[in-house]
Parts: sequence; C-alpha cells; structure tokens
Amino acid sequence: MFDNGLARVVGAKNGPSCWKGGKQSVPHGDVLCRFPHSVTLAGTLEMGATYLPINSNWFEYVNRANEAYDKLQKEGQETLMSLADEANKELENER
Repeated sequence: MFDNGLARVVGAKNGPSCWKGGKQSVPHGDVLCRFPHSVTLAGTLEMGATYLPINSNWFEYVNRANEAYDKLQKEGQETLMSLADEANKELENER
C-alpha cells in the first residue's frame, strides 16, 4: 500500500510500518479512497492545522489596517500632486 517509489526517493525505511499504523489510527476505513496519495493526506492534515482566530481583537486589527491604508493612500496622493505641481512649474518656467 505504501508507494515504494516514494520510499526510494525520500529514503524512508520505516514507511510501510508508519503507513500501516497511521491507517489503523484513522477512524475511517476508506483512507485510500479519501487520500489516494500520501501527499494528499499530508496536505489535508497541514491545511487543517491552521486557522484564523477571530475575536474582539480582530475588529481592532481591521480598523488599524484600514486606517494605515487610508493614511498611506493620502500621503501617496499628496506626494504625486506635489510632484505634478513641481513638474508643471518647471514646464511653465521653460516657456
């Protein structure tokens, strides 16, 4: 059941025994149907381990992020307007 090609590439010597033990510890008998490849199982387990906790701090974070974005947006706009004004003045002085 263990992919011997993968065992050779990775250099795993205990792969088959780990696979058998892991298969018995999973509550569903259809492990091979759900996870046809060991990478599928590993990816599912890894993605299931991460989560984004949302509590009262989340709204503070969103507000601070929006305020920082607005501030940077305004500063960028002011800088562009200042540069445009300088370029316009230089163009008028050349005429």
